[in-house]
Amino acid sequence: MNYAGRCTNTDVSTSDIYTFLKDALSQVSINFPFRGINVFENNDFKYTNDSNGDVNFFSGEEKIYYKEKLVYELKYHGGGVS
Repeated sequence: MNYAGRCTNTDVSTSDIYTFLKDALSQVSINFPFRGINVFENNDFKYTNDSNGDVNFFSGEEKIYYKEKLVYELKYHGGGVS
């Protein structure tokens, strides 16, 4: 898998963002193991993951919002190697 992301807002500490991201990624579905689940919320944070494809060829984008304001974004893609 290839991915690239960034924090988009300095109002929230990167430490808080990445702590929340780890919680979101620990919720991954065994049936669709690309990053996290579609939506995960905890306190004022919300994680979204929009993905397409299957394990052979997939892509997606995840975002984290804090109090409904975008604070993190990441794009990813990958697939099987033959």
